Amino acid sequence: MFVTNIKDSGAKIFRFSMATAPTDEPRGEGPGQRSGGRKGPPPGASQSSGSTVGNAGTQRGDSYSKKREALYARLNEKLTNTQYCREGFIEIDTYEAQRRFYLLGECNESATEQDKQNFANTYRYD
Repeated sequence: MFVTNIKDSGAKIFRFSMATAPTDEPRGEGPGQRSGGRKGPPPGASQSSGSTVGNAGTQRGDSYSKKREALYARLNEKLTNTQYCREGFIEIDTYEAQRRFYLLGECNESATEQDKQNFANTYRYD
């Protein structure tokens, strides 16, 4: 989703978002699984040194990086096609929420009269 807002000052703001795939991380126990009252490894198993947790953190970081790269690629395509930010943009914020990845930005150039005609203000950040 690409949403634009041209301020009275001529500043060109935009929000771009794309859906993200759900993560494959376990979210607890599913139906039909029992929860034993015991936490930790099964009896007789050795305690891990945290490598599993570290790898999971690395995988989440890699997943976040891939999503972010995909967001930038799609955004660059959108900006090229629409010519909304012809001289680049400043990234104000990037975040992930509700299975979407968002980027809020401001174009480096001010809006022209043609920009004001071509891009309707579809949201407001006053």
